Parts: sequence; C-alpha cells; structure tokens
Amino acid sequence: MFNMGTQITIRDVDTKTFREFKAASVSRGLKLGTAVTLAMEKFKSEIEGKEKFAALKPIKWGKGTERVSEDVDKILYGE
Repeated sequence: MFNMGTQITIRDVDTKTFREFKAASVSRGLKLGTAVTLAMEKFKSEIEGKEKFAALKPIKWGKGTERVSEDVDKILYGE
C-alpha cells in the first residue's frame, strides 16, 4: 500500500497499547509500518478537522435574532 521506506524510532510508547495495536494490525493483514502510517494520517485529518471547525466564525443573522437558539430550545424542549 505504502512504499515510503522511511525508518523511524519512537520512544516512550506505552507497551500494552503498542502490543494491542500491533496485534490488531497483524489480524487485519497489515504490516506495522502501514498501520502506523494509517494511524498518523487519521490523527492528522482529525486534528485538521478540529482546526477548521475552530476557525468558523459566528454569523450575524440581523437585529432581533440574538436569542434565537434560546427560543428554539423553548420550542423543542419546553425550557
């Protein structure tokens, strides 16, 4: 799947977590390097997704709409 050829050393990895990760990788027929690459890509995409969400700015809907979310809560939840 991947053919990058980079070798790395990672320190301070929790032994139990590593063993479980390795076992899960092997049981799925993945080489450990492939599984680590997939995990790093997933981590990166999740972080990028959170950064994009955090970058969203509030939208001003105009005068008189400042409490719309509270009004919706009253309608939906009777609060």
